Amino acid sequence: MTQEEQIARRKSAVESLSRLQSLQNEIERKYLDPPLRDSLVESCGRAVRKAFRKSLDLAVALTPAALGTPLEGWKIVRILAKSGLFDENYYRQHHPEIDGVAPLDHYRLIGRFKGASVSPLFAVDYYTARYPETITSNLDPVIHYLTVGWKKGYDPHPLFDTAYYTARYPEVKTSDLPPPVHYRTIGAKKGYNPHPLFDTEYYLANSPDLAGSDIDPLSHFLIWGAIAGRNPHPLFDIAYYRRQNPTDANPLIDYLQEPSFRKYDPHPLFDRTYYKKQISIDTNPLLHYKNEGYRLGLDPHPLFKTAFYREQLPEEMGETVDPLSDYLVNGVAAGRDPHPLFDSRYYLDRNPGVAREKINPLFDYCRGGAAEGRFAWSAARFDHPFLNGYRSGEIGFLLEGNPDFPDPTKEKIAVSCSSIGNYFMGEIADILAAGLSAIGVKTLRLSENDSLPADITQEIIVAPHEFFYLGNGVALGNDRSRITRSILVNVEQPQTAWFSKSYDFLRQAALVLDINWQTAVFTRALGLSSYFLPLGYLPGYAPFAWQKEKPDLLALRSVPRERWHSVESVDSPWGDRPIDLLFIGYLSQRRQDFFATNARWLHRYRAFFHIPPLDGPLIAGKGNALTTEAVIGLSQRSKILLNIHQSDLSYFEWHRIVFHGLWQKTLVITEPCYPLPGLIPNEHYIEIPAEKMEAKIDELLNTPAGREESERIRNAGHRAIIELFPLEAIASQLLSLTARVTDTAQEKERK
Repeated sequence: MTQEEQIARRKSAVESLSRLQSLQNEIERKYLDPPLRDSLVESCGRAVRKAFRKSLDLAVALTPAALGTPLEGWKIVRILAKSGLFDENYYRQHHPEIDGVAPLDHYRLIGRFKGASVSPLFAVDYYTARYPETITSNLDPVIHYLTVGWKKGYDPHPLFDTAYYTARYPEVKTSDLPPPVHYRTIGAKKGYNPHPLFDTEYYLANSPDLAGSDIDPLSHFLIWGAIAGRNPHPLFDIAYYRRQNPTDANPLIDYLQEPSFRKYDPHPLFDRTYYKKQISIDTNPLLHYKNEGYRLGLDPHPLFKTAFYREQLPEEMGETVDPLSDYLVNGVAAGRDPHPLFDSRYYLDRNPGVAREKINPLFDYCRGGAAEGRFAWSAARFDHPFLNGYRSGEIGFLLEGNPDFPDPTKEKIAVSCSSIGNYFMGEIADILAAGLSAIGVKTLRLSENDSLPADITQEIIVAPHEFFYLGNGVALGNDRSRITRSILVNVEQPQTAWFSKSYDFLRQAALVLDINWQTAVFTRALGLSSYFLPLGYLPGYAPFAWQKEKPDLLALRSVPRERWHSVESVDSPWGDRPIDLLFIGYLSQRRQDFFATNARWLHRYRAFFHIPPLDGPLIAGKGNALTTEAVIGLSQRSKILLNIHQSDLSYFEWHRIVFHGLWQKTLVITEPCYPLPGLIPNEHYIEIPAEKMEAKIDELLNTPAGREESERIRNAGHRAIIELFPLEAIASQLLSLTARVTDTAQEKERK
């Protein structure tokens, strides 16, 4: 070929290249113009595309210096084709307009300029944002990763942690494969995890439809799984996360970013606030727990004790698995409990529907079981040695110490209680409000129907199991900010459904008070900021003063008027009181058994037993319900007040024993109770097993020695509550505590 012919041919090639570049620009314009896409694909048949490539190859061979972008495009094609990262099926699904065009061709000509993703395991936007050098390198992001990034340990995707993957599986470093390619082709089949929060085997176990599939589990999760609500890890619950943050983004990816991991919890059993109280960190708390927290013995939730659970694991497991993940996946079947006080088997036995659905019991309780009032706490666990570590110290704050009290006249406290709950809950709220008022605090007694004034310094809510479940209180239960600022007063025993309903709110509260010492110990052991609130004696408190007139109530029709007026005051001789035995309380199977079994001797005495069935709140004065005035009046006219436990739990029923018994100088006879600091059995009240009550009551009522003992003990009990539990002093202690809570809340708001 002569020199002139070579020059002419090269000139023709350059002109061809110019025309091809124009054609490429036209193709791109048409691809980016959706109405013209179909006509483009139809007009560019296979022969045309083949000729186009052949001509371009010729131009590449003849004029390499003039090729520019087309050369880069073909380099991309070759690198991608060899890498194993380019997923043609994925690319087709995300670019349906390329029908009839090879995916690599489309990416070279169009996709790379639009930031198209070549694989579910490579996120272009994430990569370029995290590694800005990609932009200044003038390299396509995918090519940058395949030629530079993966060798530097860069992450191709927020759910692919290269450092974690290569450290956990050393073979990756010697495979000469980019980590996501290794995972896709080798690692996934071996059950390798690409990220601390993506568990390949767990995902496959919960995705039986993936058996035999060519797609790797992480890619499946990114394309379909997250949308379908499939959890990527035992510790990340998509449904739970979406209830907190209804984002359209992939929930796990969203959680890993700022500020989501600071605002939301990833799982019902991972409490970020509780976790960060144990260690000062500024990173994602769940990742910290997974990477090192569980090895440090940190607890992910108040109801999950890492050290306790680890003691139940087989020795050979060591620290290879975090305890919470093991509990959620294997623990229940293996008979392991998450907390010394939570019996998984007991929960499943009491809630058979949960057992049938094979739902983890603690997960169910924290996710919604507590709010539904499911039985969770076995009375048998009330004697667990674990509680011994919580029986002293600050929990007795209302009996100990001399804190600096704030000026009560500057405080304004609301004491709230349901207006349609049991009347005796109102008694607790009323006396608490009266005690605060007595020391100079401006106190409001509110219900669920009242608006909370803006200048309130603190709200105390009594009996949350009623306040947030009845009437207008139901809507207030959705106001989390109000709950987290409030002090809640628990009045229920842990083994009851009412306690479970309370617990759903107690765990959110700024502070928890409990009128029972042992329950305060119990709830503190559950991780709550709990304190004992002994509602003590308040001189001149009208509702508990002498009730001269007999209330006109259906339940009192059996008490003759003349018998009501047969004594003139609470200080009238004990022997003149017209009622020998008094018991007022809900009917339970245990109480039913007691009264049925002992009817043969109880009938010998003048007794008043009010034991209504548990079929709804007792509204004061309605139907067969009593009122505060009626109960106090009956107590003031009774020689002996019986305390029969509702269940096998030896609960110290403060309300009955103190308010209705000791305050009214009535002799209290109770079954054995858990001890209460200050009050001494058989010195301030009589404690005796139920089977021995017959003989003891006969002695007390019918023998001189017994009557002398009765006088001594009932008067000692009355003096004890005056000396040990003066309500004004207790209210001052409470005021100091509320000030601490208010200061903490204000500090949080400032932050």
